[in-house]
Formats: sequence, C-alpha cells, structure tokens
Amino acid sequence: MADQQTPKATSSNDEIDLGQLFNMIGRGFKNLFNWFLRAFLYFKKNFFILLALVIVGGLIAFGLNQIIVKKLKTEVIVKPNLESKDYLYDVVNEIQAKIKSGDTVFFNEIGFKDAILKGYDIEIEEILVNNTSEDNLEYLELLEKFQDNGLVSDIIRSELLNKSSLEHRITFTYKDAENGPKFTKKVMEYINSNN
Repeated sequence: MADQQTPKATSSNDEIDLGQLFNMIGRGFKNLFNWFLRAFLYFKKNFFILLALVIVGGLIAFGLNQIIVKKLKTEVIVKPNLESKDYLYDVVNEIQAKIKSGDTVFFNEIGFKDAILKGYDIEIEEILVNNTSEDNLEYLELLEKFQDNGLVSDIIRSELLNKSSLEHRITFTYKDAENGPKFTKKVMEYINSNN
C-alpha cells in the first residue's frame, strides 16, 4: 500500500473555471457593444458632414457621367487573301475619310440610314504573330527541295508573304449603343462586297 500515492491537487491552469470563461465572453460582448455605441455616436455627431460628403460625391459622379461620353468598341478580326491586304487598308482608310467628311450619301448607299456620323470611328491594325523556329525550319526544308528548280524566287516570295501577318483587327468605336452595331455590320458588308 505504500506504493499507492495520494492524488495530487490539480493546479488551476489545468482546469477551466466556467465563471472565468463566462466573464471573458461577457467582456468580449461588452467591448463589441461599446464599439457599436462609439460608431453610432460618431455617425450621430458627424451626420450632417457625412451627408454633405455623400451628396457632393453623388453630384460629382452625376456631373462626370454627363460630361464624359462613353465610347463603345467592336473589334473584328479579318484574314484577307494575300493580294487583298492593300485593298483592306485602302477601304478602311476610305471609310474613315468619309466618316470625317460626313459623307451621308455614301453611308445611305451602303444601308446605314443614321445621318449623324459624329462619334463613329474605324481603325485597322495588323495582328502580330510570333513565328517559332520550327516554322522557320519548315521553310528552309521547303526551299531545299526546290533549290534546283526555277521556282525558288516564287517560293521565297510566297513564304515571305506567309511569314507576314495575315490577320488584321478592324476596330469600330461609337457612342450610340443602338446604331453602333448596325454601323459595324453595314461597313463589314461593304468591305466584304469588294466594291
């Protein structure tokens, strides 16, 4: 029986006193409610200043929305035939010149009846494509096959044309959300008609 030991008194660190736990929770809620009360008193004290700031901000936003005109944009990616690349650039430049000059007769002829051309714009740019070294090796192998033939210069010319970008982006910008897509459609029909 000497081997039996009496249980030692447990320290206060090992046990959780429910009273202390509830006190900690109560203090947490008290701090939370104090924070809400301070925030409410701050807003109550500065109500007119905050209201004035909200009204001024709303008026500035409304004014800027009226002054700044939103421009919408439609992008069309086209891939012309090798010989029609110059035609594509010429026709886009022609249409842009007609927009700037206000040529309503031309746009009525292509089916766009909106007489107000202000706010419409059209641009074209080349989409650059990165060629990999594998593509370059293909071209060299193709040239080696026809080295003895007289068609080498034609092949070099066609391959150089193929290396240049064939895809182009036509960008239409307009202010009128209703007539802008109609304008884009009519102009693209005109470009595709090759007139």
